[in-house]
Amino acid sequence: PYRSLIEAVEWVKTHTAPGDIIAADPPMIAFRSGRTQIPWLAAQSSKRIETGQLTSEEAIATVAKYDPPAIVLWNGRLDRLDGYMAWVKAHYMPAIREKDRVLYRRFDPSELQHHASARLGDVAELMGYDLDSDGKKVNVTLYWRAVEPQSVDYTVFAHLIDAAGKGYGQSDGQPEGGVSPASTWDAGQIIVDKRSITVPADAPAELWLQVGMYDLASGARLPVTVDGRRVEGDQVRLATPVPHP
Repeated sequence: PYRSLIEAVEWVKTHTAPGDIIAADPPMIAFRSGRTQIPWLAAQSSKRIETGQLTSEEAIATVAKYDPPAIVLWNGRLDRLDGYMAWVKAHYMPAIREKDRVLYRRFDPSELQHHASARLGDVAELMGYDLDSDGKKVNVTLYWRAVEPQSVDYTVFAHLIDAAGKGYGQSDGQPEGGVSPASTWDAGQIIVDKRSITVPADAPAELWLQVGMYDLASGARLPVTVDGRRVEGDQVRLATPVPHP
């Protein structure tokens, strides 16, 4: 839709700097944003892809060379290159998603508010999280990296607990609100999972978040390992206390 195209242009203007080179599909988004398109990707017709004149290997090498701060996939052409898409998902994180249209931002671990290191089975690694509260809700963004392709759409849980482990709220559901189920992940893919939990009035002053994943059909949680050692309880307790009044 035209409105979506305008929003994509505005996002690029806001999250990149004048003079930046980006990878945009279509190149018109780069032009309207006042940014430069990677020259080799300027001609990205479906025919060029179908005939093998534009391959995943060539696209990866070209984009990696320029290291753009943003990658825009809006026309459904470059996302036909499976190898290229797997590379993008491993080096960039989704900032805006509208069905198959995605704006990716370069992933920089140093920008994470809090770092973590925990592995959930052979499914995902928790790399870090952002945490804040508006007084009524706790907002957490979990940054996962997929370990290997899956056949099960695992459910993520984020439980608000006190020091003794008593629950005061939770958020259970598929990552990214269900638009990025585990069965669609590529190995190495970065998943940005945002969640909010309402803080009840009777909650104590000190609260924590514990997170993990489970198979909805069986209820079985994924085992958690930290530095190669199994963690008791099959959940990760985030190291940072939840901020709330």
